[in-house]
Amino acid sequence: KGLISPTEHVDTLKIPAIITVPAYFGEKQRNETRIAGLVAGFDVAGIINEPTAAALTYGLKLSDARKIIVFDLGGGTFDVTILEIDGGEAKVIASDGADQLGGKNWDEMIQEHLLSEFYRITDTLVPNDLKWEVQRKATKAKFDLTDEALTEVSINAAGESVDLVLHREAPEGNDEIVIGDEDENAFYFKQRSENLLGICKTILHNTLERAGMEWADIDEILLAGGSSNMPMIPEMLEKISRKKIQRRIQGFSYDTAIAQGAALFGRNKSRVIDVCSKAIGIELKENSRAIIEHLIKKNSPLPISISETFPADTNAVLKVYEGDSTDPDFCTLLGRLELGNPMGKVTVTLTIDFNGIIHASVENNGTKASLKIKSDTVDVDISELKAKIDAIDIKL
Repeated sequence: KGLISPTEHVDTLKIPAIITVPAYFGEKQRNETRIAGLVAGFDVAGIINEPTAAALTYGLKLSDARKIIVFDLGGGTFDVTILEIDGGEAKVIASDGADQLGGKNWDEMIQEHLLSEFYRITDTLVPNDLKWEVQRKATKAKFDLTDEALTEVSINAAGESVDLVLHREAPEGNDEIVIGDEDENAFYFKQRSENLLGICKTILHNTLERAGMEWADIDEILLAGGSSNMPMIPEMLEKISRKKIQRRIQGFSYDTAIAQGAALFGRNKSRVIDVCSKAIGIELKENSRAIIEHLIKKNSPLPISISETFPADTNAVLKVYEGDSTDPDFCTLLGRLELGNPMGKVTVTLTIDFNGIIHASVENNGTKASLKIKSDTVDVDISELKAKIDAIDIKL
């Protein structure tokens, strides 16, 4: 009672904030993140891709020109970024990732093994209200296997008790096996992870290909994200790249690299060049079929502004899409630009700022007007949201 509310506190301080997001975030997610920051009372000074932030923690300390791959495997997302450092500046060359891949997938794999083994041995299912305990033990086992060659897990449920042993990897010389020769139910963490590691390899390959590079062009591979602590990650990277991965870097932590990079970005914003994570285009008609014309290509350096002229019917409606496909069904509709134009040519300009936020304008017959992309995330009333948060009775 009598204390200043959290939102009033940050409003008073007017704290500038750099917010990091997964590189795979599109315009909608970035804008929602920006609005969340504003509603919380922060002065959102920038939004930066997480792998770019991690690379800055390490990269801006280098004086020599280098090309770096940032392998960022977190709890729920995975990003790969190729960053070029030269003359104190950092430029993102290419970035890709998966928004549903992370440490949770490894947790789930261990959890499924524990549940299936409990059922195999006892012929009894773990009750639903105890599965959270198995989930907790699965996560702990993953952490244990980061430091130890094996770990033991005990499961007690429905009056039954089972003790299981999990191994970090198969015995030397048996890299390809998933199931042990002596015990067909043995669990070898690294070998069971081949499918998940395969997804990581594919994304790495695609990112290099988009950048027009090979492993020989890369000077350094940098790990970020807590899940990169798993030994299988640097081992996999060393095998496919034939480069030595530094497990321990002084002053660098997988877990704090992104936060440190955000601070560096705030201090060196003018020296960092980020890229847009997805292509941005407009819908056109080609032989009565709707197609996407990409004005801004994926991995274009930010900020960027592109203008192109198109023929248009009277009072045309221009649809703006996000996505790499030319088929509207496989892209995300960001908004509609109502041109209010006479028949003739119109010049459309799409701009993406430093924060990855999209702006649009249109010009016809010498008249230029800025138009708003009518999406739910843009038309939010910030003051109304703040008032709702202030009205919440927070009890500590």
